[in-house]
Amino acid sequence: MRMTLPEANPGLYISMALALTFPFNIVIGIPIYLEIINRIWR
Repeated sequence: MRMTLPEANPGLYISMALALTFPFNIVIGIPIYLEIINRIWR
């Protein structure tokens, strides 16, 4: 990344990736994972 964009800030794009995926996993991901586990274990 630093070779293509020398002014890129790794702290910015790593925190942006977490800021997008973490709320998605809390709101949508965990209920879906639990439903899949419940269907498998029944």
